[in-house]
Amino acid sequence: MFIINPNPAPLPDELVERYRKIEPATAGHTLNSGFAGIEIKAVWRRQHMVGRAITVRTVSLDSTAVHKITEMIEPGDVVVVDMAGEREHSCWGGGLARASQVRGAVGAIIDGPITDIHEIEDLKFPVWGRAFTCLTTRVLGYGGEINVPVRCGNTIINPGDLIIADDCGVIALSPETAWKWLPFFEAQEAKFAARGDIFATGVSLPEMSGANRMIEARNKEIADKLAAVQGK
Repeated sequence: MFIINPNPAPLPDELVERYRKIEPATAGHTLNSGFAGIEIKAVWRRQHMVGRAITVRTVSLDSTAVHKITEMIEPGDVVVVDMAGEREHSCWGGGLARASQVRGAVGAIIDGPITDIHEIEDLKFPVWGRAFTCLTTRVLGYGGEINVPVRCGNTIINPGDLIIADDCGVIALSPETAWKWLPFFEAQEAKFAARGDIFATGVSLPEMSGANRMIEARNKEIADKLAAVQGK
């Protein structure tokens, strides 16, 4: 059976544009959820992608639903594919990358293997996945689901989530969460950008980060406990 739900509501242009200046690692300094994890890797280097998630889940070795979603793509979309644990066959290659790119997709995230990596790199179409293979799925017509919550690595991605991805990883944020944290992330980006100038003045990183204070406090705590035990 095929379940094909309509596309989610568009993300505000302002939200997407402001997140183009945010690195996933900036969120990684603060948040603990929403990250796809270390097994979902960029196909080629120096990729950075921001867009709205549209999702698809495959059934067995059937990529019919993945083909179908390409005609549903709207400009700015990120195609997120849940291969339901498949680790040997690829459902994404050069043909799907081309079909998605001409529709306005800004990238794809595949929880599974990828093929045609040189063609994808030549297209400069951002793709993330688990591995590379020459073994592929087929258009079999068994079934699949479009625009449903899907698993991608360590997280669940919902249709309409804001996707931010670069060489360091992938994070999915609900629009509400993205708005909530945006001012803080922007402030952090400004702070990080100034680090070179700050360190050039001789400022100590452990002093600035508080690491020295924590070390001193921890060592004092242990020393006090030892003294108390020895005093008994």
